[in-house]
Amino acid sequence: HLADDAVGVAELSATGTASSSTFLRGDNAWAAAGGGLVLLASASCSDDGTKTIVGANSSTYQTVLVTFSKMIPATDDQAFKCHLLDASNSRFSSYSYAGHGYDDGTTSLTRADGAASVMDLINNIGSAAGEHGVSGQMWLHQASGATQASFNCHLLGVDSNDDATTMSLAGMVANSSAAFNGVEFFFQTGNIESGEMRMYGIVNA
Repeated sequence: HLADDAVGVAELSATGTASSSTFLRGDNAWAAAGGGLVLLASASCSDDGTKTIVGANSSTYQTVLVTFSKMIPATDDQAFKCHLLDASNSRFSSYSYAGHGYDDGTTSLTRADGAASVMDLINNIGSAAGEHGVSGQMWLHQASGATQASFNCHLLGVDSNDDATTMSLAGMVANSSAAFNGVEFFFQTGNIESGEMRMYGIVNA
């Protein structure tokens, strides 16, 4: 019978290295946890003209999730837009995308562009006191640059009359297979008064 705490890490014959980011597998090997979301970056907006979140350019993460919460414009009734950024954090110059959504009056909304210089995500975002702004998520694929980067995005926006609009879009970077590293968000006019962003990597294996 072994006494409590008689066998420590040093007495194990496991392969690999024990650390705060590894666990001991059933095959007696120390390994990093896999298959989950890994927080790569976070950013808070405070009266910014544009706001970027970067850190996706890694072959470890072929798919990246970017979330944005209560992005509120300083100027009322604004379109919310974005650029994807390459490995040097420069903007890609052309996008092909399409989207469909509804406002809370059941009006159907569509948008499409085969050679856009910027992605126009959702319109009429309000800035009144207590507004919800725009929130959503963007999935980015092929972070390592193996093929043209693609994305799909889902948003909920609220205008100055407290009316809601939903929009879903999907598309790709046009004419470039360069790796992407992040996203730059901004409103058509004026600054981003407030908002929160997070970027998560999805481990390949």
